[in-house]
Amino acid sequence: MPRYTIHIGAHKTGTTYLQRVFHALRPALAGEGIVFPSHWAQSDDQPGHRKLYERLTDGATDVLRDEFKAIAADEVLISSEDLSYLQEPHLSQLRTLLDGAAVTIVFYCRRWSEMMPSVWQERIKHGFFETFPQFLAAVMKDPSRLDFVNFGRILDRYGSVFGRDDIRIGAYSAVTGAGIDLADHFAEKFLPKMRPLLHKADNVLGSRPNQSLRPAEIECIRTLNAMHAASGGERGPALRDWFLREGHNHGAAELLAALGKSLHAIRLADEQPELERLHQQLWASYGDRVADPHPEGRFFAPRTHDIPIAPPLKPLTTLYQAFQASTG
Repeated sequence: MPRYTIHIGAHKTGTTYLQRVFHALRPALAGEGIVFPSHWAQSDDQPGHRKLYERLTDGATDVLRDEFKAIAADEVLISSEDLSYLQEPHLSQLRTLLDGAAVTIVFYCRRWSEMMPSVWQERIKHGFFETFPQFLAAVMKDPSRLDFVNFGRILDRYGSVFGRDDIRIGAYSAVTGAGIDLADHFAEKFLPKMRPLLHKADNVLGSRPNQSLRPAEIECIRTLNAMHAASGGERGPALRDWFLREGHNHGAAELLAALGKSLHAIRLADEQPELERLHQQLWASYGDRVADPHPEGRFFAPRTHDIPIAPPLKPLTTLYQAFQASTG
């Protein structure tokens, strides 16, 4: 019976980078008896196991049972940040499919003053259109109710099904702040057989996929998203992809240059009372599950970040009409 290492994210903690390293190392891992399954990947460029998440939430139990039985290995590495969304009924289904195998659940947490702007940007990239102040105000009304802030909600669900002792936590901000490559940290702390193989992924190591966009770019996309929603358009990444690919043909370069001169900053501090209180609660619950490095008694040291934001734009009619024309 294989042993499973299940990496569940979270979002915006280097998951795409890790998954591309795992993908690049697939043949080498197989040589060590470790399978990084390919049948749950979306593509070679997006090798995370989103299809596993989809099958679990769709109730495709028979398909999954056959897929798990077809895996022949000493160890299995699974990775998808979407697995952090699974609720207890789906986790119980996954536990049953693993048929009593030993499991390690790996989760990376990140400093909130870095996580919140990243999550907001990701929402904009996928069609949402709230401004950052609107997003931040909604979050801070009750940060403990949101999984991406109160990650104990995610860990509680996994702990209730797999057992608290099966959970391991990486402190993303402390790891990257110490200049440690995330893949090297994952291998050393959670999958030791992988560490001697890392040189075979030299073409991927140190890369930075899914980087943040510039504030001016995000504001243009946010404005276009709002126009698209008002026109009854479907929410998704299509408009973002078009803007980054074609926007320069329709005056976007000049707009971005002008907008980049008008940035202002919003200060975001991890030591806000609501967040510091939450950190203490999380540490009391899961501090003994975190791998080094991390500050003493903390997942991450609190910081204050000034988040650059572009001012809201008026409707970008010419750009939006060009997008509409491109999509027929």
